[in-house]
Amino acid sequence: MNIRWIPIEEQLPETKDKVLIFTAGGNFSIASYCPENEWWLTQIGIIRKVSGVLAWMPLPEPYKPQILQDGAKMTVKEYATKMGLCVNELCEVTGMNHQELNDILVMGYASMGSKKRMNASNNLMFYVTDLYNLEVGRSAKIYHERLKMTHLFLTIH
Repeated sequence: MNIRWIPIEEQLPETKDKVLIFTAGGNFSIASYCPENEWWLTQIGIIRKVSGVLAWMPLPEPYKPQILQDGAKMTVKEYATKMGLCVNELCEVTGMNHQELNDILVMGYASMGSKKRMNASNNLMFYVTDLYNLEVGRSAKIYHERLKMTHLFLTIH
């Protein structure tokens, strides 16, 4: 997509498409163009008419997390494996079914159920943290046993 400022005299955007506008006052905003040469700005649920629009440009593509950029997609099974889980365990931990996980990881649907997605993310964070603490506890126990063995080595005559 060729993103550049387009003077309104040259071309107008499609009706109701959200675009980035530049006004005579030097302000940038996201607005929609409507028939009858009216620009409408929506900010935090407030809709108002905008005047003095000089140019506009299409909005860039939405941000996608690194695992979804450049077409590099991860299957649900690959993601589960990297998390040390099977797919069923991943579903259980996240509270999502296989299709919902697929929609996020493979299809890249960023807005899919944001509250449910946030809960799933929190559940994964708790899972990873609990697993980390368990592994640290095991490692500490092994360390202390080996430390005792080192002292035993020094005390043998």
